[in-house]
Amino acid sequence: MLMTNEVMAKFNMKGGKGKLAFTKLRLFTVVRESVRRTTAETEASIAAAVAFCLKYAPDRVGEVEEKLFLKLNFFFFIRGPEFGQFEFC
Repeated sequence: MLMTNEVMAKFNMKGGKGKLAFTKLRLFTVVRESVRRTTAETEASIAAAVAFCLKYAPDRVGEVEEKLFLKLNFFFFIRGPEFGQFEFC
């Protein structure tokens, strides 16, 4: 785990609306480059996956089970280095 949901809830990709910009962190560069080196994902798909995880982080804080259950169909999967391997954010 790189960040807790409580910490992720304080970020969005660009900042604004009282949140910090995740793209300005070195951690974003590390995540992006790690995924690019181990998968065939594009920068756009990596950014979309990170944005999705950040967007729903507040819902995973506190009453996770109830809110998360309703949104499972909307989860963005990130392909792992092995074919068919998927991970939730």
